[in-house]
Amino acid sequence: MKKCESCTSCGMPFQTAADHALGNEAIPYCSNCTTSDGALKPYEEVLAATKGYFIVSQGIDPDAALGMAETLLKKQPAWTRGR
Repeated sequence: MKKCESCTSCGMPFQTAADHALGNEAIPYCSNCTTSDGALKPYEEVLAATKGYFIVSQGIDPDAALGMAETLLKKQPAWTRGR
């Protein structure tokens, strides 16, 4: 099985095992996209967090950040499998 190099929900690169949910490299999602038990959060929560990341890290207007987040997530495997 090929190791995931980035979160299949938000695209965040995995640099260490701790970046994976529960620190488990077999889980293809990052700790930001999962609940405390390692389950994928709902799309709306991941979208809001990704939008917030763009606003804070890049100083982007909220409407533009939402569009960027939607564009990013719609390309991720977690959200292309018939949400």
